[in-house]
Amino acid sequence: SGTLGEPVHSSFQNGNLILTQGQQQPYITFRLLHLKAFLEGAYVGGEQMQSVLNTNFPLDFSISACDSVIIELHEDASPFALVVSSPAILQIDGSADVQFPAVLINGAYYIVIRHRNSVETWSKVPVMFSGLQVNYDFTHPQE
Repeated sequence: SGTLGEPVHSSFQNGNLILTQGQQQPYITFRLLHLKAFLEGAYVGGEQMQSVLNTNFPLDFSISACDSVIIELHEDASPFALVVSSPAILQIDGSADVQFPAVLINGAYYIVIRHRNSVETWSKVPVMFSGLQVNYDFTHPQE
């Protein structure tokens, strides 16, 4: 349950538990995008990338974290407007799990990867978001 109109000053989250200064928040349902992609500059072969984040910030990230990216969903028709974006950590095996609010997603969207040192990359075709989990592999594009 939740109350509209109450300001939220800070939230703490542990798994599915959310505490917001003693106030209640509504449960938020997410759609999960399982993504696979490789960054050319970090790629070392054998479907593995080097851990850029662990090299620069060794106390903040695990050795399996490659680098941070922004994942965007764009409308499937011109002018391909941005619908929602979410930060993600791309793992050294190319995998990333990205959460999007379920209420914002109901249809087909282009998936876009943005990275600070790479060319923005779009999915070849719009991807249908019809369930709570969606898979997309940039390493083996769908026809």
